[in-house]
Amino acid sequence: MIIEWKGILIIAAILLADLLIIKAFGERLKPETRRKAFHMTMGIIMLGLPYLFTNMVSVLVLAIIAFVTLFTIKQTKLKKSIGTVLYGVDRKSFGEFFYIISVLLIFYLSKGDKILYSIPILILAFADTSAALIGKIYGMKQLAAETEDKKSLEGSFAFFIVAFMSTLVPLLLFSDVGRSELLSISLVVGFNIAIIEMIASKGKVRGLVTVTVRDCNGHVKYFKNGFWRTLFRMKERPMIFKHHNTITSQGDGLIADLLVSNPTQNKVDSTNGYMRVGTGWTGSTPKNNTGVNTPTGSFKKLDSTFPKTQAAFGSSGQNVVLYRTSFAAGDLNANGINEVAL
Repeated sequence: MIIEWKGILIIAAILLADLLIIKAFGERLKPETRRKAFHMTMGIIMLGLPYLFTNMVSVLVLAIIAFVTLFTIKQTKLKKSIGTVLYGVDRKSFGEFFYIISVLLIFYLSKGDKILYSIPILILAFADTSAALIGKIYGMKQLAAETEDKKSLEGSFAFFIVAFMSTLVPLLLFSDVGRSELLSISLVVGFNIAIIEMIASKGKVRGLVTVTVRDCNGHVKYFKNGFWRTLFRMKERPMIFKHHNTITSQGDGLIADLLVSNPTQNKVDSTNGYMRVGTGWTGSTPKNNTGVNTPTGSFKKLDSTFPKTQAAFGSSGQNVVLYRTSFAAGDLNANGINEVAL
């Protein structure tokens, strides 16, 4: 079986160019947005595989080259240059490697059928990205609060719509499937994949910094709707900002200490518990942090009745502990608060 080196070189060159372009023009984008941009454009490039390769061995060679290249970038100084496109996010992720494995399996299982190949590739490229963006901008109904990969109902609905269209359009344009069967297939595929994506979770323990802006009466303030939200008569967005943080090594130590019969450390409560916020979260060596990177304001005592669990024992949310501190207007002269120290 002949290895199709011409196709391998074409795809490798396009992927490298894609990475360099996003690196060059995406400096102002958030790390997660850059990563999603590469995720999406990589999927578009992968749509060309059935037109360039006629055998599985060539695609396997391409996958091995991609694996080695990404591993090299991740483990060397390249991670802080070109690697920031993929590894600038403040979390551990092996998604890029699973992406390659997914494409490899899809190519193998499709057996040269371009429609069977293109549908899952389109879903892989666009559905997750759409869910993340919609959930980030418009997500208000959270499906889970205790997991790292927090998801919203709006994001999951966006995933369903994109998965539905990614199935519907190729079948409509390039197959002889009847209209009623086509609609049924698209609905089943979109719904089932959206459900799987919605319930899938890494389940890691994370901290969550929530900043809520309230008026003098304690009511949550709302942003004034822009053009599009006004046009579609959408509700105004509350001034509530949520950012992931990480439980540090000291935090792990406090949790472990509470589990022994005679704890040596004081329990954090509204009497001896303080919080301080900051704006300098970078995601670099977060487990070793002993305070916020860029503090704003001073330490403030926890509000009375905190900490407390999100729900009663035996109910959903029983494993979520809430800490809250309220700062008066003028105490924090900063935008973009994204870290907290307890």
